[in-house]
Amino acid sequence: MTTVTEAFLALLKRCDGAVSNDEQGFNGRDAQFAHSLGRSYDQYGSLTANQERAMKKILKTYKGQLSRMGFEYEELTVEADKALRESTKIWVADTKYGSKIFVKFSYDKSIVEKLKELPWDKTHRAWDPDEMAWSVDANKFSADSLEGMGFDIPEAVKNECGVVCEEVVIGPKRILLMPAYSRISGNLSKNVNVALKNHLSYQPPGYEFSPKYRSGEWDGVIYLYKTHEQSFPSGLLSMVEKILNENEVDYEIVDQRSLTGDKLELEWNGPPLREYQWEVVEKAMTAEGGFIVMPTGAGKTMVALQMIYQYRYKTVIFVQRKELLYQWAQLIESILGVIPGIVGDGLYEERDITVAMLQTVHSKPLSNEYDVMFCDEGHHIPADTFQESAARIKAKHRYSLSATMRREDGKEILLWSQTGTLIANITVADLVEWGFLAKPNFVTLSYEDYFSGEDYQDEYRQLCKSEPRNRAIVDYVSKMHNEGHKCYVDVKRIKHGKRLAEMLNERGVKAIFISGNSSTDVRQQTLKTFEEDGFVLVSTLIKEGVDLPVMSLVVLAGAGKSGTVVIQTIGRTLRPKKPINEAFIADLADSGKYSEDHYRQRQSTMRDYYGDLYTPTEVTV
Repeated sequence: MTTVTEAFLALLKRCDGAVSNDEQGFNGRDAQFAHSLGRSYDQYGSLTANQERAMKKILKTYKGQLSRMGFEYEELTVEADKALRESTKIWVADTKYGSKIFVKFSYDKSIVEKLKELPWDKTHRAWDPDEMAWSVDANKFSADSLEGMGFDIPEAVKNECGVVCEEVVIGPKRILLMPAYSRISGNLSKNVNVALKNHLSYQPPGYEFSPKYRSGEWDGVIYLYKTHEQSFPSGLLSMVEKILNENEVDYEIVDQRSLTGDKLELEWNGPPLREYQWEVVEKAMTAEGGFIVMPTGAGKTMVALQMIYQYRYKTVIFVQRKELLYQWAQLIESILGVIPGIVGDGLYEERDITVAMLQTVHSKPLSNEYDVMFCDEGHHIPADTFQESAARIKAKHRYSLSATMRREDGKEILLWSQTGTLIANITVADLVEWGFLAKPNFVTLSYEDYFSGEDYQDEYRQLCKSEPRNRAIVDYVSKMHNEGHKCYVDVKRIKHGKRLAEMLNERGVKAIFISGNSSTDVRQQTLKTFEEDGFVLVSTLIKEGVDLPVMSLVVLAGAGKSGTVVIQTIGRTLRPKKPINEAFIADLADSGKYSEDHYRQRQSTMRDYYGDLYTPTEVTV
């Protein structure tokens, strides 16, 4: 295939300098411009991309001459475009904003300017610093625009992202099901698109304070369904089906997810599963993905390990904390008989089964392909780090594990977006009745003090420093410790935790404080010896994923209003006990502008979550 430069140089050699149309090369002003480009070519050995494109427009006038010289104008290519194609990488990936076409190429100012000119509402073009590439929405308009710039869009990319969205679909619409983000092929009516857009949406907390909302630029709603490409997070498939069925839309699901096909050699060295755990395993594997809610102590981890054993596919488990990272790794090795990869806490090694901290993979994405994905403590899914990290994983089977679906910010829909809606829900009351969890006894500690800070932070500092409050905690913990209880005091501030541990030690009760600032070795050793030693544990850490079954008392000394944190913290102490299967949960009746409201919210959370099990006893210390 001939380049514009080759045809231009051949025609330039025939130019006799005359201005008449004499079939002897360039004429008039064209000749002047051509000779100028010729001098540039002699000096630099090539033409720039813009020079080539300008010359190609001029050569159109000389199609006859070129043809007689053996050059076909329609076959001329711009050398820079050819180089661009050869150095360009184009691929499709699912992101938290939907399916995107990514384009990586050697810097070309003119191409970048053209990309910036693409209409935002149709392409949402943007530079992605993580991928070092430009991204546009995976739709027909974007693909056509890129091809118009000289990019060759591979057929595989077109098929994967469904860019041929103008196709005429005869018969039922098709839901093209993909791992993270899916789309509907075939044009839906405006009413159905509006219904999907409204149903797959939520209002973030504090939207009414947004400047864009106040100015009328934004309606205060975040929409997860993209009408221009009819795409949605794959985890919301059941919600999409509900709307299509209600509107009598015929559709079929085309499963475009795939498996690596690699089967793992695993063994099962764990205990036999309980009957309700087997039921959860069967429901989850039948659903192929979804949200599993089981209280702390119900055996979520054991259920997930059994699913990994049954699948025998490459698996990644996302966790939030270092304790969970190593706890999962130890269980995988001891129960499944394989050494897992660990990504996080300064380690980065992927294996067929990998446990990874979200914070780490967010900055350095995983490179292996996985067929099964778990997110432990799945109530963290709405975090941007998880949204982006999960979208990069092409796993067909995607699950979340959590003790609760509750969120104070109304973002439950985001809990389902990456892994699916609720498929199993075991309650605390069920497990207490079956004898698998200890019966919770709720205690409210009353004391005399009132907090009146200038703002919440000031008031919270007063609360942490309050001698009457801290004394009430120490008195009650000392009493319970002397009665033989394994006590844990939950705090949010390091100074507060150190002060309470100091007061307990002064009282003659051995207490140890650990926090995120403690080294991994110190934290692991402290948690290990808590089982055997007779000390009181004070910490900012024991809220989720840490297994301390001997704990029989938790004191919510850190206050706060987060229902999720309250439930997770309490769950640490509900493991079954012998000889008396009971546990104690102590909260403090705080008073103050903010503190009292937070206390009421904690009480409301416990009442809603534990139902009839919540019958608090007031203790004045």
